Amino acid sequence: MDAAKPLRGLNINWRSLGPALFCTALVVAVFLPYYSLAPMRVGDGSEYYAMLLAIKQEHRPWLTVHSLQLYDALVSTQSISGMVPAQFLYELFPALRVGATFDFNHFWIYSLLAAGVSGGAEIFGWTLGPHQAFLTLHLLFTLGLVWLARALFGWQGTVAAAAMTLLSPMIWYIDKVHTEYFTYCTVLAAVMLVQRRHLAWSAAFLALASTQNPSFAIVSLGLLVWRLAAIRRSPLYFWELSAFVAAILLALLHPTYYYFRYGVLTPQLLAGGAKLGTNIQNSYVWLLDPDLGLLPNWPLGLALILLVVVAGIRHRRLQADWSMALFIAGFALVNLFAQSSTINMNSGASPGLARYSLWYIPFFFPLALKAIEWLASLTFAKKTVTVGAALVYAFANAKAYDPRLPEDYLHPSTVSRFLQTQLPGLYDPPIEVFVERYSGIDENVHIGKASAVLGPSCDKLLVITDRDPASIGNTGRCLVDYEKIRALTEKISRSQTGARYIRLGPNGLDMDIAAIPDGRAYVTALGKSGTALLGRGWYESEPWGTWAAGRTAEINVPCPRDAGEFKVALTLSAFDRTREASIYSENKAIWSGNVISGPTKVVTTLKSDRCLDDAVRLTLVSDSVDSPKTLGHSNDARTLGLGLIKIQYER
Repeated sequence: MDAAKPLRGLNINWRSLGPALFCTALVVAVFLPYYSLAPMRVGDGSEYYAMLLAIKQEHRPWLTVHSLQLYDALVSTQSISGMVPAQFLYELFPALRVGATFDFNHFWIYSLLAAGVSGGAEIFGWTLGPHQAFLTLHLLFTLGLVWLARALFGWQGTVAAAAMTLLSPMIWYIDKVHTEYFTYCTVLAAVMLVQRRHLAWSAAFLALASTQNPSFAIVSLGLLVWRLAAIRRSPLYFWELSAFVAAILLALLHPTYYYFRYGVLTPQLLAGGAKLGTNIQNSYVWLLDPDLGLLPNWPLGLALILLVVVAGIRHRRLQADWSMALFIAGFALVNLFAQSSTINMNSGASPGLARYSLWYIPFFFPLALKAIEWLASLTFAKKTVTVGAALVYAFANAKAYDPRLPEDYLHPSTVSRFLQTQLPGLYDPPIEVFVERYSGIDENVHIGKASAVLGPSCDKLLVITDRDPASIGNTGRCLVDYEKIRALTEKISRSQTGARYIRLGPNGLDMDIAAIPDGRAYVTALGKSGTALLGRGWYESEPWGTWAAGRTAEINVPCPRDAGEFKVALTLSAFDRTREASIYSENKAIWSGNVISGPTKVVTTLKSDRCLDDAVRLTLVSDSVDSPKTLGHSNDARTLGLGLIKIQYER
């Protein structure tokens, strides 16, 4: 191991002041637009806001009734969308109560730092709201990263650190009050310091991260042992000794607090949320799963791996850093086990891929440095092309992970949908992931009710025994006979328990589940067969039916066999008030009239000669739409006009 040397380049002098100020101005310029975005709560954000208020106003890390009142006052301002009620927070973790005080499953250091930022701003006469305090904390962490990268690696380090942040899913988290950005910054700092063999400093940053995720403490202590192994050749200097001590104290902070409060080392094992090794067989998902994993959802990460490997093989200049490789391996082994101990793999506060997957982004920093060195050696023309491609990617990444997008962990990724549609036999995701991504049933309300989930290929069925046979997930909108699926599910349930994937048709179970239109109603409610008939322009189904996403929406009505003309009755409903509506077939109006804010039956006559791919496409048009938020009914910002309850063939 190389001997550790004192950190250099961190002192401010006239030579370094100019670049430091320039980097600071760029970071601030990037952050300024985030301050103008409407704050929205994601995941456990309400808990972090509440802890900040308790720390700042009551000067204690746990919460009281007064803390809840402060939080409730914040909710009533409606300055942050999606906040959960105070009563919900109070009832969230009954195991974490001591007398009239209580804690959350998440440690308070993140909120403590934000409270410090808020208090510091007040010294200068600035007032920061709770959300702005967290965002300013993120700004300070980013500035620290940029300065550290420049001190350790020069301008290449600054560019690499900026690329890791702006060209990855992390840009979505910059204005989100959740620990992901905090964890990303501390781990990236640790990776940079390990690369320069400043092990005690790296351990201190990982120990800081461990206050929110205890598994980091193991890696941090491992780095300290590594540093002690070289102490004879390289004694600890004063500031390094300070970092050494800080790492130990920070690593002990989380378990010490909860041990003296509740007699456990971490609240996850007391209040629920984790069970050691419960999903160890699925530990690959954080890196490789098409929905949850980092690599399928971050093309630049894959590109960096391929670029460095190909360049190394071609130029034979790829030298393995075995010390860094050992650090990465140890980090991955510890944290993959910790992450796989969660009982909720497909969790929220995410734009798509899992939050746990983000822990591995910092380890691409050495690859980014190699890529920048390679770029610097190119000709001007090749540099121009490469930079242009990077700008295009930056635009695409900014669109995919636009901070204004809401959290979304209930829809499949593009890669996942392609695999499950075109190559369904190639990969069977963990049961929880497939159910929540492809059933269309929100885990918070309906998890456990779907007895079967049909994949978008329409021939791959996940059967789950001991669940509600009336609810079937079918987001691929496959036109199938639900009675046949229910019969199959009940048959399997009699002989086994649990869940299993089944292939239907010629490549699997010889069973035809295609639906033949008859006098039955196709209901568009959540988990019902009518969702298969919905075309473009619909929101997610709800227990009563489905709202059109705007003024127009399409349905595909299957043509009965050997039918010249046939009548179809649509049961519609209008949002909030009576609205004028029309139904079109091939741009020709076949019905016009009023739809009330309740079930309205509309009967139309269709001709089989208009059938295209065995279905008639109808377009529903509303004269107007309104938003529940605009009307003051709720925070729902969707534009609603017409709703569809069911489609039925009239005999």
